[in-house]
Amino acid sequence: MVKLNSITRLIGMKVCILQNSNPVAKVMDVIYSKLKNKVVCLVVDTNEWFSSPKVIPFNLVDSSGDNLLISSARHIIEPHLFDTKIAARIEKSGLNRKLSMTPRWKSLA
Repeated sequence: MVKLNSITRLIGMKVCILQNSNPVAKVMDVIYSKLKNKVVCLVVDTNEWFSSPKVIPFNLVDSSGDNLLISSARHIIEPHLFDTKIAARIEKSGLNRKLSMTPRWKSLA
């Protein structure tokens, strides 16, 4: 589990597969749950043509230096497969149009 002093430090971090060090995604935003008082998932850009942002459940993420690690690319999923509320918030925020890397904090009540 990732232990960081600040959520904002996650924005812009590279996500790598545990077995190799090649980045597969970059963190665009963080979904935080006020109810659970924790980060629920990361919104990532996989840098594929015509792709919308994907999410990675935060409990599947570990850290190593300046990178975040996941054990498999299968952990990068479409937002609606993770949670429909999160998918709707991503759509509403405009992240699906690949806007700038500025944080747009969202919270699930």
